[in-house]
Amino acid sequence: IPVVIVNVDAVPGLANRLAAKVALASAVATEGTELPHPVVTGAPVRDEILAVDRSKSSREMAGKVLDIASDRRVIAVTGGSLGARRLNDLALGLAARFAQRQDVTVYHVAGARDFDRVLAAANEAGLTGDRPGYKLVAFEPHMPELFAVADLAVTRAGAMTVAELSVIGTPSLLVPLPGAPRD
Repeated sequence: IPVVIVNVDAVPGLANRLAAKVALASAVATEGTELPHPVVTGAPVRDEILAVDRSKSSREMAGKVLDIASDRRVIAVTGGSLGARRLNDLALGLAARFAQRQDVTVYHVAGARDFDRVLAAANEAGLTGDRPGYKLVAFEPHMPELFAVADLAVTRAGAMTVAELSVIGTPSLLVPLPGAPRD
């Protein structure tokens, strides 16, 4: 049975490096990935992402799914499913800075690992409750809609996140993971 490795990261992980030894080909996202028999295919992107439309009407529909008023600019902050402490602290700072603005919503996906700390800090800062300018969730099942409605996404620079934001065309501030392999 032929084996093909799919690797989207710039530096392949141990499992892909081992499996690639017996693979017929390595489907890689970028040139220069150190796997045998590389074929540059780009990163595979889900159909839900490929279907995202950033037209005004589609953004309004995405805002309804996420309960965001259509007259607000949206800053989406996420550090992935587990979260990222620095990005969570940044989101809290942005929410405090924009607390008096009526035209901005900070949509904060804190992640499971850090959610309780972030929620406590948001409560202490008076950011929670019925405030349209700040929405805090631990996990967001509607990421395509969030990336569709966002005027700016502040995220970790993970391979799949970068690919998805690029396909959608969401303006982004990408924050590398400190200590990533080979930087």
